[in-house]
Amino acid sequence: MNDTNSGFWDENEYANNQQGMPTQIPPSQSNYYQQGIPNQIHGQPSTIPLNQGISASFYPETSAMTAIILAALSFAMCGLFTAIPAVIMARKALDITDNVPNHPDAGTAKAAFILGWVNIGLFILGILFWLAFFALGLSFGWY
Repeated sequence: MNDTNSGFWDENEYANNQQGMPTQIPPSQSNYYQQGIPNQIHGQPSTIPLNQGISASFYPETSAMTAIILAALSFAMCGLFTAIPAVIMARKALDITDNVPNHPDAGTAKAAFILGWVNIGLFILGILFWLAFFALGLSFGWY
């Protein structure tokens, strides 16, 4: 009973990969050669050529991370003392990132700029609220 097709799988349809595990052979290997893809064992990691115009590029440094830290601190405890420097540093970082496409600090600089201005606006609204509160207190004779 040495029939080649008497096993669990058909020898023409399956082969062993490098670990000895059965792997199905694709129906037509010629398609792989026509597309320029080398023959590989299915289920194994493939290699992708990275020589298609990918190059390392240099981005100029910005102070966007410092600006976002200052903007976050302005909400936590420092108010205008860190919000104004955060806006100034974020504006300088935005000037740099606007001139360099796909700069990785562009989003951080925009977030710091917006957070700084939001905190400045909230501070101004707070001052206006307290001024109105004291004006009402003076007009009703509370002081």
